[in-house]
Amino acid sequence: MVELVEAPARNPNDHGLFTVVNFRDSGDGRWQQGIQWEHQDCSPLMPPIYDECTDDPVGLPKTLQAGPGVASADPFTVVGEFVCSPVGYTPQTAQDWAETRLVAREEAAAESYLWDRLVEDADSVSGGESIGQAVAAVEAYLADNYGSAGVIHMSRYVAQIAVDKGAIERRSGRLETRLGTPVVAGTGYAGDTVIGSPRVFGYRSEVFTSSNNAGDLLDRSTNDLYAVAERRYVLGFDPCGVGIVQLAGDWDSGGSAGGSGADLEFNWDGTRLGVRQEGDDEYEYVDLEGPQGDKGDPGADGQGVPTGGTEGQILVKSSGDDYDTEWADQG
Repeated sequence: MVELVEAPARNPNDHGLFTVVNFRDSGDGRWQQGIQWEHQDCSPLMPPIYDECTDDPVGLPKTLQAGPGVASADPFTVVGEFVCSPVGYTPQTAQDWAETRLVAREEAAAESYLWDRLVEDADSVSGGESIGQAVAAVEAYLADNYGSAGVIHMSRYVAQIAVDKGAIERRSGRLETRLGTPVVAGTGYAGDTVIGSPRVFGYRSEVFTSSNNAGDLLDRSTNDLYAVAERRYVLGFDPCGVGIVQLAGDWDSGGSAGGSGADLEFNWDGTRLGVRQEGDDEYEYVDLEGPQGDKGDPGADGQGVPTGGTEGQILVKSSGDDYDTEWADQG
């Protein structure tokens, strides 16, 4: 008889939605009926005022922007289920299996819910010829419409190509654009699209079940034991615009971006030049002194000192011409 052992542990995917969501204290749970909040106006500030000592007042009147807006978000529930025979499984064991399934897959379910909301609200943005252009386009959209640091969403397939082509990178354990905008590589996201949204916040409950009475979840007509684990969520973001870029053509083909090369370090040892990559212990030296060359032909004799003269005489210039000298007695 084969031995029954524990299944291998499952770890959640890196860089999912929960890495960027600010989950708030669930408090008394009133948020489970839905939430509303006041948000800042999404439009840019009025043009700068240049005070050139004119008669115009510095204070009011000015063209003032509207006050805060009101946004809302509805709750949703994520469910993990387990169905088994009551033979060999207790209600508690079945419940443990349901909770394990919920925890393993709830992030993807929340991503799927949010993705549908984002797509529904999104403005189409041009720039889908390459993944680099798509990321740049949603960065620009967020800057124009949100005016703050947002979030960029894409499927794990698109994210892998984006990393491969250098459009996004992993820093300190999370995905970011080159400008530092966080990126979600969602298991629950779909399609060859890139979406930019305002920052996402939310609430989530503790795990709960449909009934604490084990007999309520036993179907005696089929002899099936059911277990259900649920968690309630609300996800919200300021309604300052969502931008979506549809990638087109052969956006995922072509070569990969080259990685950042290590810095080189140099060291001179006499005529030898040493080179090593930053972090290496040893230099590799090359002697730049070449072999002794062949002896050259003798050069022509120089002008030198004129011949003649006697002891005590000195050499004086006879004229202003070069080398026109003669021996003469000292005055």
